[in-house]
Amino acid sequence: MSKTMNVGIIGTGVVGERLINAIKRHPQGNVKGIYDVNAERLEEIANKYNIPTVKFYNELLEDKDIDVIYLAVPPKYHHPIAMDIISSNKHFLCEKPLANSSEEAREMYEGVENNKVINAMNFPTVYTTAFKKLKSLLSEGFIGDLL
Repeated sequence: MSKTMNVGIIGTGVVGERLINAIKRHPQGNVKGIYDVNAERLEEIANKYNIPTVKFYNELLEDKDIDVIYLAVPPKYHHPIAMDIISSNKHFLCEKPLANSSEEAREMYEGVENNKVINAMNFPTVYTTAFKKLKSLLSEGFIGDLL
């Protein structure tokens, strides 16, 4: 039997909710806990999807049962929260952009390397109909030669 992947989500806005739906559809996915600074939105999502909440995102990082964190907060907050995630030795998926400067990105990269955690950015557009159409147009030469 395959292992369930327990996910903690920091940020329950539109993008966070989209990922909640994707995780819930996956047979191995389980959203174990969610956090958002917007208490009203957090309660709305928790009730809608029957997911436990935490008062502070660090509680998700301290939960030994959580395998991966999904970071879905506004980009200006990615770096400090990502560094906390890295320090907790949790793997994480981050919304784009990963960082707001090359210095932040470098620090995050070094933290990931030093702590041996896996980090990725979420680029869901490759699964959309529009992307498939663009790929088709490119392969047909519709746009011309790309330089």
